[in-house]
Amino acid sequence: MVASRRKEPLRYQFAENIESPFTIIEINGMEMNSKDVGARLVDLSQNGCQIESFLNLKAADNDINITVKFTLLNQHIEITGHINWQRSTTYCHYYGIEFVKSSVGDYAFIMQYLKSYSRSKSQSIAT
Repeated sequence: MVASRRKEPLRYQFAENIESPFTIIEINGMEMNSKDVGARLVDLSQNGCQIESFLNLKAADNDINITVKFTLLNQHIEITGHINWQRSTTYCHYYGIEFVKSSVGDYAFIMQYLKSYSRSKSQSIAT
C-alpha cells in the first residue's frame, strides 16, 4: 500500500463534470500566452487540484505553470499552479496541479467554497 502525501483536511472529488479550462503561462521558464485548453476538474483541495484533458503536455519532461479556471456556486475562480505529475490513459491525460502561493496568501477561501458546495450537493440529494 502506498502512503498518501496529501496533507489537506478536505479534498472534494466531483461526481459531475466541472468545466475547467486552463491556459499555459510558462514552460521551462519561458513565458507563454496560450489559448484556453479544454479540461475537466476531477478534484479540488485548498492546495491543489486534479484536472483531466485531451492535451498531452508531457509534464515529466517539462516544468509547466498554468492558470486553471472554474466556477463553483456561481463564483468564477482563476488560480495559478504548477503541474506536479501526469498520468495518461488511452483517451485522456490527468494532471496533478499544486497551487502557487501568491502575495495574496494561501487559498483558504477555496475551503469555504468547497464546504458550501458540498453542503449544497448534500441538500439537493436529500430533497
